[in-house]
Amino acid sequence: MTRAAKATVPTTLLPSAASLATLLEPHVGWVGALQGGDFHLERWLRWPGDELGGRYRIEVLRPLRGAMDGCLFVRCGTEVRSRHEIALPEAGVVFLPYPRDDALPGLHALVRGGARPLAWRPGRRAVVLERAADGARSWKVLERAGFTRLAEKVRAPAWRALEAAGLVAVTAVDEERRAIAFAAARGASLHALLARGAAPAAELLAAGLARFATADAAYIAAGGVLPEFAVDEELHALQRACDLAGRVVPELAAPLARGVAALRRPSALGPEGLLHRDLHDKQLFLDLEGRGADDPAALQLIDADTVAHGPLALDVANLAAHFVLRELQGLARDGRERARALLAAAKCSTRGAASPARFFLATSLLRLAAVYALRPRHAALVAPLLERAQQVIAKGTLS
Repeated sequence: MTRAAKATVPTTLLPSAASLATLLEPHVGWVGALQGGDFHLERWLRWPGDELGGRYRIEVLRPLRGAMDGCLFVRCGTEVRSRHEIALPEAGVVFLPYPRDDALPGLHALVRGGARPLAWRPGRRAVVLERAADGARSWKVLERAGFTRLAEKVRAPAWRALEAAGLVAVTAVDEERRAIAFAAARGASLHALLARGAAPAAELLAAGLARFATADAAYIAAGGVLPEFAVDEELHALQRACDLAGRVVPELAAPLARGVAALRRPSALGPEGLLHRDLHDKQLFLDLEGRGADDPAALQLIDADTVAHGPLALDVANLAAHFVLRELQGLARDGRERARALLAAAKCSTRGAASPARFFLATSLLRLAAVYALRPRHAALVAPLLERAQQVIAKGTLS
């Protein structure tokens, strides 16, 4: 049982809100909203094992108000014992920041037990990586309603059809923690392969995605129900991202609004099938050594709890937009070339002013600009992302 403890480390050694943002940035995705916030140490805590910790909250005048709180261990000395500890030599302490979220009861327990935080949306969901004797697995921790929906999906026989098509397998459902474990994907992520200059040909990616897309028939035959994707959903998600970015960074409100206003809805959606709906290079893994460099079955997908039925151009365009992003980040020198090759291999032309690929590529680039506007370390990416989006809207090109 957690109990209050007398402070043995001066509070002056704790980070300000600005420096806490830097500490947390490798671990959570919402760190941009910390800028301008006020950091407050609520109380010191004594945790099991006689470790000292602190409960903190962050007051912000921005959309995520009330969601910013958590805990951090404070340990004297600068020896780093785990990959997600952060040493501050000038202060003589090591911080282990980790989230405590009352809506996600399993998150604290998993990270406290040694799992590595990968992503956290306060009050909604989180992903942590757990390494155990029997191998690694990723836990998705969800708020109550989200957990109930996903648990129902993964327990149904129809989910096996998705796993057969390339989705990583579910290995456990933990009701108490409201967490679902997924097996580790085989091979390496497309993100890592891009960084090494070893990404596969566009034809293999397109074939692997097509294999996943055709699994809708097997899923439905097994009793699964796929929601129908609508263009209005894409526009709604884009508008939400732009509204948030415009409130946090007011000077971006007008450029983002102009981009949204210039979009032209597709006249037809083209071929349809099973959609991942959040497809990017960190969601794709390739077992090129185990399967071979030309086998579509080498491709695996993770995090597909938002699957739906809809236009295949959506997934392809979103992945292509992330290739553009990785080039701007310096991760892939040939990002735009890879984006064009993928669109061509998947037969998703952006030439027509109202083509679905052109529309979805533009919306993906605009949404990325809005998302990265909230991440101070990547603020320089926003302008070129907006420029690429405008090129696609006006000319259908990524030149």
